[in-house]
Amino acid sequence: MIDLVLLSHGDLAHCGLYPWAYSRWGLKAPAYTTLPVQAMGRISVTEDVEGLRDEEEVIDEPQEPQNFNVDDENIESRDESLPATDGKGKFIATVIEVQDAFDSCNTLRYSQPTHLQGAYKYILTSTCS
Repeated sequence: MIDLVLLSHGDLAHCGLYPWAYSRWGLKAPAYTTLPVQAMGRISVTEDVEGLRDEEEVIDEPQEPQNFNVDDENIESRDESLPATDGKGKFIATVIEVQDAFDSCNTLRYSQPTHLQGAYKYILTSTCS
């Protein structure tokens, strides 16, 4: 279980998967970042998402899972949470999902002391400005 997310840098390696995890995997743990990291993350991930969606086949998960299939004697459940694919395509967040994910972040001032979901106080520091 993930209790909280710290976005320390605004590049794709550090926050590129965050919008997908937030919107598609149901990651609702509080996310903390500084304003510059939030802004740079939003820009870099949005540009990457727009470029990938324009150039490649993208897989979007079904919005509603399928119901149970009833057989004569057996009831078998099918896991429809993942799309049935042939392995082609990529899982890429939408631009709206990127915006929603970064809007959900709790922004802090650089070196602002804050209580982060635990018994200890931490100071969020970042090497990015």
